[in-house]
Amino acid sequence: MKVQGILIASLLCGIALAQNEQHRVTKIPGIDIEFKSRWYSGYYNVTTYQQRHYLFIESLNKPETDPVLVFFNGGPGAASIMVAFGYNSPIVVKSRVTFEADFQENPHTWCNNASVLFIDNPADVGYSYAEREKDAHTNDFSFARDILTFMLAFYGDWPSLYNNPLYIVGISYGGNYAPYTTWALHQYNQELKLDASTSKKPFPLKGFIAANGVTDFETDPYIQTVDAYNAHNALPLALFKQWKENGCRVYWQGVKPDRLPGPCKELAQKISDNVGHMYIYDMLTMNEELKPASERNTTHLQSTRQNIQDISRIIKDHRFKQFMDAPACDGEGILQQSNGMNIIEWLNSTEVKTALHVNPKKTNFTMISETAFVNFHSGRESSRWIYEQLVHYGYKLMHLMGDTDAILSLPGAWQWIKAMNLPVTREWTPWLSVRDEGQLVGYLKEYSKNFTLVTVHGSGHDALNSKDSEVPQLIRNFIFDLPIPPTS
Repeated sequence: MKVQGILIASLLCGIALAQNEQHRVTKIPGIDIEFKSRWYSGYYNVTTYQQRHYLFIESLNKPETDPVLVFFNGGPGAASIMVAFGYNSPIVVKSRVTFEADFQENPHTWCNNASVLFIDNPADVGYSYAEREKDAHTNDFSFARDILTFMLAFYGDWPSLYNNPLYIVGISYGGNYAPYTTWALHQYNQELKLDASTSKKPFPLKGFIAANGVTDFETDPYIQTVDAYNAHNALPLALFKQWKENGCRVYWQGVKPDRLPGPCKELAQKISDNVGHMYIYDMLTMNEELKPASERNTTHLQSTRQNIQDISRIIKDHRFKQFMDAPACDGEGILQQSNGMNIIEWLNSTEVKTALHVNPKKTNFTMISETAFVNFHSGRESSRWIYEQLVHYGYKLMHLMGDTDAILSLPGAWQWIKAMNLPVTREWTPWLSVRDEGQLVGYLKEYSKNFTLVTVHGSGHDALNSKDSEVPQLIRNFIFDLPIPPTS
């Protein structure tokens, strides 16, 4: 899955930082903009042989009281720091086309009202690493264990953050990480309640936000992809009916045996012939191969061909040819050629790695790690069961969906939400832009008073980063218990 970057947001105010001042970042070569809050970058051990890299940026507002957001990119294997410098930190790249290492201030940063902790996960992603090959193997439960270890170490160095509301945010497969992290912290807090003599503090956990997140392998990825294409009138109705009537199903990474009876493989090829021009992560975007030569992202195409060679061992041919031909998930797959240094080259420079306190054992920055992708062993459970548990503990849960995503689709979300059988506490409600008065941003529907489905209309897999003004405002209102959708 394609997704993006890692960072952490913090600010100038009295947060107790005694042990980790050596992680303080006061300047990064190539950024000639003054930091208006405190930045930190470094590592914590999660096992003897694994270290997770983080970037933490304090709130630009009131870091002593503002909420803390912990952010995970997806993949598995995509670096969170790319999202930080690309979209959500106080300082971001000027161009999200070339991702050239040329920076500007970001008026819509998440750090306006929150301190943000971006974690590169798992090993080999971003600047994170494992010293032994066998330690690079991960699954959902070992991930949760490792992140609990990380969070205990991090809060040990920032003890005053136990007073700040804590939310977990994840996109794509990070939308699976977010519930698992929340569940691990919840379980830790529950165990503390059993020990009346403990002096340990519970995490100030309030909830999570999953954006186009992996939730139920019976509905996504892939299972409802064909339904998404059909909902956008991209398939002949007869072809769609044949696919459904034959019970054709393909599963993510072999978590369950595919069901491809009778003509299913032939139908899959016909579906690819109809939708092969559409990008599976955003049905409104054309695949690079089909654009006029003068408009093609040549970096995309080169890395796509390599990506097909690398990933074809993992993803079977019948999982729709257009997925295989989509812009690549490795190296510089999102970058167009430019005359300047791109952000990956910048993050790999010795000067930047020194400023970010990167351990020399991690020799290069990995934007999207094939090693992490191959070595992540997803369980059949996915994370729907966590929603079903946590909603009854009063945590605030939000699932944000771009409605033109086909790999983790809105039809898929409707299916797993329906299966939870939660009472509807707010019917389907339009979300209108406050900035552009009257313009439709999306819709929302609320269940059990504390679980909200929110859509971003006309946005795909990257909906979390798609609306510079509206989505950050939505997140702010969510974490501050203000009206959703925003009204002012």
